[in-house]
Amino acid sequence: MKRQWTKGLVVTLVLVNVVLLGALVHVNMAPARAAGFKTTDYVVVTGNMGKGLDAVYIIDLASNKMAAFAWDKTAKRVRGIDRVRELEKDFKQK
Repeated sequence: MKRQWTKGLVVTLVLVNVVLLGALVHVNMAPARAAGFKTTDYVVVTGNMGKGLDAVYIIDLASNKMAAFAWDKTAKRVRGIDRVRELEKDFKQK
């Protein structure tokens, strides 16, 4: 009697784990959405600027604009680089 109860408990626990694993995979497969943004067409590129600065460039493909931010390792803070650039104007051929 005890053996049947133990076997039933093991089968139940295995089934519960399979269901939980399936739910976890389903939740993680949903695409991430950034709150507050109208589009999701962004490209993020990192780079080393030298002199203890690492940079992050964020390009909005929908509006063709780019913003750049630098992490100052010595001051331990983020600072904006220049201003938001309009790529269409910057790369326009004359």
